[in-house]
Amino acid sequence: MALWRPQTRLRRALLVLTLGLGIVGLGSWSLQRQAKAMLFETARENPFASFSQQLPALNWQTPLNSTAFQTYLDFYGLDFPDTQHHAGILQTVTGKTFVHIYRPQQVSKGTVLAMHGYFIHGAQLNHLTAALLTEGYTVVTPDLPGHGLSDGPRADIDNFSDYARLIEDLTPRLQARLPSPLYLMAHSTGGAGSWEYLLRNPDHTYQRVVLAAPLVRSWLWDLSLMGFYLGQGWLQELPRLLREDTSDPGLLEVIRRDPLQSAATPVNWVRALIDWNQNVIEAYPPSQTPLLILQGEADTVVDWQHNLPFLQRKFPRAQIEKWPEARHDLYWEAPALRTALIQRSLSFLAQPLPGY
Repeated sequence: MALWRPQTRLRRALLVLTLGLGIVGLGSWSLQRQAKAMLFETARENPFASFSQQLPALNWQTPLNSTAFQTYLDFYGLDFPDTQHHAGILQTVTGKTFVHIYRPQQVSKGTVLAMHGYFIHGAQLNHLTAALLTEGYTVVTPDLPGHGLSDGPRADIDNFSDYARLIEDLTPRLQARLPSPLYLMAHSTGGAGSWEYLLRNPDHTYQRVVLAAPLVRSWLWDLSLMGFYLGQGWLQELPRLLREDTSDPGLLEVIRRDPLQSAATPVNWVRALIDWNQNVIEAYPPSQTPLLILQGEADTVVDWQHNLPFLQRKFPRAQIEKWPEARHDLYWEAPALRTALIQRSLSFLAQPLPGY
């Protein structure tokens, strides 16, 4: 048996590399920038532990105000002026979901549901949230299941359609309690849940939709499939590497010290993504929803050369814009590029709506 151990270790290493190179990160790896990547730390100080360990229920009427919550706001840069900030746990179809609601002081132009991507959480949509509040929108940012302060196995999902089901659960509650019209903005994995929601619900009430680098397939898809089928019997997770998915050099440090980040990609999440692609998404008929899709051409996280034609077929009225210099984390790019991308998103939301 000893004679086989080196070969077994080599085989395992090759399988991890094969699967890891395909599942970028969504995310773990990048061929072009792997030399600059660093292993994600598993032990990080949590300065707001007292808040995260005793989460309050969401109160739709009364803003959340506590010393522990203020520490959380300060850590993520969420202490916006002239804003009522409601936050807390909402019981949803996916479990206990942590939700932020930001209400501007002025009369609201409507409500934007903003869905984050894989590994991050609603608090890290701070740049986008600030811009939407400045424009007078009410903003709702839930943490996806397994992310941030929501419950569920970390960075995992059993059924990829659960991301869409979460939006189905939240939408009527927003309609009943928050200003209309409703808008939907989403990034990456949040975008996957959003466009599936639109296809599942042809009579939805979202007036405008913006998808930033939406996920269908991840980068190096065929390599991901090969690695998954070779390694699924024994491999449980992929260690996460931090890498440059944005032109903002400060983002890596923000993520590195974030206590709510996950340190690995569960292979079960990969299985759910593959099953969703192979057995679910082609069955939906096209939607006539008008939406804007923003995609960076330097993105090595999603397989955008496959994803964009697929989404154009499913959404014939979609406006697809490719940004040559942009990577994957569009709303976290360096300030000038980030501002341009956010302003383009805002201009799309501001287009006149019938009946308003």
